[in-house]
Amino acid sequence: MNIGWISAIDPSGYSSCARSYIKALYKNKNCKVNSIITNVALNINLEGIDKKEIDFLSSIAIKDFSKVDFLVNHCVPDRMMLSFKRKNILYTVCEMEIPERWVNICNSCDIIMTASEFSKRQFVNSGVKENIIHIIPHCHDEEIWNPKVKSLNIKNKTDFNFLFIGDYTPRKGGDLLIKSFIKAFEGNKNVSLTLKSYFNSFSVKHQKELIDRILTIINNSGVSESKRPKIFFYGNPIDECLMPRFMNSFDCLVSPHHGEGFGLAMSQMMFLGKPTISTNYSGNLQFMTEENSYLIDTCGLETVDDEMAKINPNFEGKKWIKINEESLIECMRNVVYNQGEALEKGEKAFDDMKKRFSSKVVSNQIIKLFNNEHS
Repeated sequence: MNIGWISAIDPSGYSSCARSYIKALYKNKNCKVNSIITNVALNINLEGIDKKEIDFLSSIAIKDFSKVDFLVNHCVPDRMMLSFKRKNILYTVCEMEIPERWVNICNSCDIIMTASEFSKRQFVNSGVKENIIHIIPHCHDEEIWNPKVKSLNIKNKTDFNFLFIGDYTPRKGGDLLIKSFIKAFEGNKNVSLTLKSYFNSFSVKHQKELIDRILTIINNSGVSESKRPKIFFYGNPIDECLMPRFMNSFDCLVSPHHGEGFGLAMSQMMFLGKPTISTNYSGNLQFMTEENSYLIDTCGLETVDDEMAKINPNFEGKKWIKINEESLIECMRNVVYNQGEALEKGEKAFDDMKKRFSSKVVSNQIIKLFNNEHS
């Protein structure tokens, strides 16, 4: 079986997941895989991508994909390359119901792969044919993502260190996290929060704008500077080969998002065997449970805010989940003040993840799906 996988090369979650699938299939002896490279995120371009990674993808890249048995478009529907000569296969995810133009593109596909039951429901609720949608979760290489990864020597760390990672858009809940963190640990200098984030790009200009936003939230917290817990910002890209070591340098990842198609960063932290806090809603429930993580309570739905709708017009007029701030505060305090329990949840997380989301397990699911299409 020869599989072609079309993807951008950039540090976005879409591209990172696509590269994980390609590498997983490459290691699987039951198929052959080739990459078809595009680059759509010009604002962040190739920053954060290892040269070794680019060389590997280039070594298996092809321009003529007429001879591959299955060609996967890994992208949002707008960027799908539809064909009249072969089956149209799309890998995509969504956090809420999709616009009508996406529905039309999706219903032109023969196979849609998506990462979670939640994402599948959003497609179906939007009008996409259920019978063409298949759940293929994200995957991770156990040789790279595991609890034995050596941490980096990061300065200024405190006794306990939270990590937030991702683009700084309202969907990710960064503003609420900062406010809640300050409330949760007012007067406690032994706890820190590091924001590994960007907005628009990794440029110095955009980093400064984001720092100014974060400082405004901190200064408007109502807590005096002498009593504020430590908050750090890191806005530069990190090569992917260092990401497991970087993430493993922290004690807990926290993600109070308003909706995820899957939840890449949460799944990565759980592969490292670390306690993880996230919203009790959407795609991350494909792998997060009360037994292996900390789930933040929600308060029903609310209209997506104007800032997010301006960033992504597909969100305009839609609703997303509202986060219970007191539950977020309680989750963070529980991890810090009950570290024995938190470590047990982290161990359970790794056990659960490697059984269901390792490279071999997921690549076999893809091959099985395509074999069934042949039969």
